[in-house]
Amino acid sequence: GSVGGLVGYGTDSGSDATGDVITNVNNTGGLIGYLSAELNNSWASGNVSGRIGVGGLVGNAAYAAIKDSFYDGMHTAINGLHSVGGLVGLHIPRPETLPAEVKPVTNSHYNVDTVNINGAHQVTLGGLYNAQYQAWKANGKSLSISSYFTQDANGYYLVNNAQQLGDMLGFIDGRAAYRFKLTADIDLRDVASDHGGSDAPFNMQEFWAKEFNGGGHTLSHFALNQETDAGGNAIIRLPNHNQGFIGYLPNDRVLSNLTLSGALTGENSDGLGGVVGTSYSNIDTVTANTRVTALVNDHGGLLPSSEAGSSYVGGLAGYSAGEINHGHHVGDIHADASSVGGLAGHLIGNHTIGDLSHSGRVNGSGARVGGRGRAACLPAQPAGGR
Repeated sequence: GSVGGLVGYGTDSGSDATGDVITNVNNTGGLIGYLSAELNNSWASGNVSGRIGVGGLVGNAAYAAIKDSFYDGMHTAINGLHSVGGLVGLHIPRPETLPAEVKPVTNSHYNVDTVNINGAHQVTLGGLYNAQYQAWKANGKSLSISSYFTQDANGYYLVNNAQQLGDMLGFIDGRAAYRFKLTADIDLRDVASDHGGSDAPFNMQEFWAKEFNGGGHTLSHFALNQETDAGGNAIIRLPNHNQGFIGYLPNDRVLSNLTLSGALTGENSDGLGGVVGTSYSNIDTVTANTRVTALVNDHGGLLPSSEAGSSYVGGLAGYSAGEINHGHHVGDIHADASSVGGLAGHLIGNHTIGDLSHSGRVNGSGARVGGRGRAACLPAQPAGGR
């Protein structure tokens, strides 16, 4: 079933819902459970809980657009077993979902510092840190990029520090073909702390802007799902598909000239990568020094076998259907998953074979496990080799 504060299955616009929506079913949202068509100018608040596809505004928006809307939770909780988000729970069902089938979520947000997702503040699709979210609402759901960044002669908006890196979240939904460029190394732990002392770890769930150029700089201490309990067991706040520093990179975008270091863990995740979870675009001159771990959890039988499993896990990209040139990964991959590779779990397309490398252990429990995972255009390679 599908359950929403206003609509279970369907769509609406110009609407709101303020009550709690607490269920034990899939597709649970504060306003709409399963969104079947475009949603505009709507909002919701209140606690939301369900199983798979749980979001503050919409539980499942797999093939529908959302525009000019928000989830206005104030110290609220969103809880689910898989595909959970502050605004939308499930947006892109699987890595194989073609970009043409994906409708972006544009100018729609929630406040990452006032919403607990599975017990903690988290950046998911549409999330903004508190000051930027408040500015967006106060300005009639609008932000001016010139208030946050300066532009160089080549058209890049310059990212000079951790504060500005976090502020990119307000401008990466594809409304304009913005191009961003780092001008300095940044410790990713500072992104949250520089935004009013936030504790929400930074990532970009989907990147619909035109380009992210690292400028030859390093982003360090990336961390996703890195909490542990007293017994040393992983605490998974975000058991979602398409996970990485950038979770989903659609076609006709560019990621380049970047080094990233850190660690991430996924649970029942398809498309889990040290830098990009799922990519349909160009990745050029990117190095990842990352530890990637993929776990499986059926939550005591609450999740069906079709959902309790992971695939497409890689050190640089989990699933890549775009071009990769000069891509390198250093680190270990431990995955209870299929299609696992040190560089990419699933790699198709055109690639500069002579300048792709991985160094580290690759451990996987399923089919197609190796130094580069499943590659349609590359010969089989041993784990740890070029």
